[in-house]
Amino acid sequence: GKHFRSVNIVGGSAKSSLLCRKIADVCGLPVEAGPFDATAYGNVLIQMIAKGVISSVEEGRRMIRNSCEIRRYEPSGTGEWENKYREFKKQMSKSNLP
Repeated sequence: GKHFRSVNIVGGSAKSSLLCRKIADVCGLPVEAGPFDATAYGNVLIQMIAKGVISSVEEGRRMIRNSCEIRRYEPSGTGEWENKYREFKKQMSKSNLP
């Protein structure tokens, strides 16, 4: 019952434009890719909170978002994936699998 406006991809996978484009197409949602070094940023963020340099995770996220490259991929060609998903559901309904 939840609806999403975009898909966020962080870490090394965010460097793959092919992967990000395909995810956008399959999901029919924009993909925001980055930061590429999310684990390191997260570590520094927690240390900054612990030292009192920043007050919250939200503040740290804003800092990271404003200082990192975030690439955006818009969906295109989603009809092809919708057709494949319909065919998949059709085949699954014919099987004995749950």
